[in-house]
Amino acid sequence: MGIERQSVIIGTVQFGLPYGVSNKKGKVQFDEVKEILDFAHQNNVRELDTAYNYGDSQNILGLYNEIRPKNKFRFISKLPEIEGEEVNPQDIEVYRVKLQETLCNLKIDKFDTLLLHSGKDILKKGGKALPEFLESVKSQGIVRKIGVSVYEEEEIEKVIGVFRPDVIQLPINFFDQRLLKTGTLQDLKEKGIEIHARSIFLQGLIFLGPNNLNSYFDPIKETFLNYYNYLSSNKIKPVQAAIQFIKNIQEVDKITVGVTSKNELLEIIRTYKETKKEEIPFESWAVNDSRYVNPSKWSLT
Repeated sequence: MGIERQSVIIGTVQFGLPYGVSNKKGKVQFDEVKEILDFAHQNNVRELDTAYNYGDSQNILGLYNEIRPKNKFRFISKLPEIEGEEVNPQDIEVYRVKLQETLCNLKIDKFDTLLLHSGKDILKKGGKALPEFLESVKSQGIVRKIGVSVYEEEEIEKVIGVFRPDVIQLPINFFDQRLLKTGTLQDLKEKGIEIHARSIFLQGLIFLGPNNLNSYFDPIKETFLNYYNYLSSNKIKPVQAAIQFIKNIQEVDKITVGVTSKNELLEIIRTYKETKKEEIPFESWAVNDSRYVNPSKWSLT
């Protein structure tokens, strides 16, 4: 079956934590993880996104590597955010230890890509030591590509000013179109930076019906209702709209998606392959207030 121009990366946070506002299943059980990864491998989805702080996700993936040694995946891992307002030599040593722990847990000897979980760390006092660390592990052959995970346009501009990453992982979906509208994606592509889109389902928010929307989102409820009613009237599934939106963005190289079952992955792959361009009013659903499109700012009760 496979994916076309853009390649799909499976986000694995749900393998180690009960993650996502629409996730009612909790953490994915290992038998389901095996089914997901077996199916992914059979369908040419060969990249997995993980992180040191994704619960026991990396141990689960390492166990899978032990029982399926012939199913080779490329790993993208993220080093955790630095605590405190500055980066010191002890932080770098902690990173060295955590990097080795991650390799050991995953049962691999190298990564395809290593990212900082927060680009803001580079901007802290002493933060220039972080790209130096990434460059050193790249020169040692431990990783092939290095980069950062970012959240806001201002953060991207500042990070690029001090560090030229191979890869930037960033949020984009039909509610969060900020980086597309400002031309940031085009600028990154012109600099030769590989773009990985995440949050294309906005932590599953797009799958919630109006009656299930948390009161925190009341200020954007009208936009949400417009989106929901349009899709219902035109018999378009939310996953179809989300994938069509991202599929049409030429600057995006890879899409990171979290799944909790083989059937979810099947639907994503099938939808990507079958989705054709339709006149969907994506611009009318754009939300410019980061409080509602940046999950790190959500305050849900």
